[in-house]
Amino acid sequence: MPLGPASRGPWAQHAAVESLPLLRGRVLLVAEEKVNQGVIKNLLERMGLEAAVVDNGHEAVDRAAREPWSAVLLDLRLPGIDGLEAARRIRRWLENRLLPLIALTAHARGPTARPVSTPA
Repeated sequence: MPLGPASRGPWAQHAAVESLPLLRGRVLLVAEEKVNQGVIKNLLERMGLEAAVVDNGHEAVDRAAREPWSAVLLDLRLPGIDGLEAARRIRRWLENRLLPLIALTAHARGPTARPVSTPA
């Protein structure tokens, strides 16, 4: 189920929504922090996407394997297994099926930042 353009609905007349690209598809958002979940989910929905939220890596792997998604947004820092390990497990489960896995983090700078170079 790839992401793709969608037609604009009647609610798209508002300037803030009008400026966002309108897409269609299902996105699994994996983020622990409630505030981040709300902000990102709202943005995805304003872009026309259906967004589901989970807050840990184990549930991300389970949902990604059981349901059709257009993309998965993974926070790198999650309880249990982190986003990189969840991405590895999702890739193994899906074998050769394509599914965009997009890493997110609020910890990109500062003394605790670490480079992310390990391929999923």
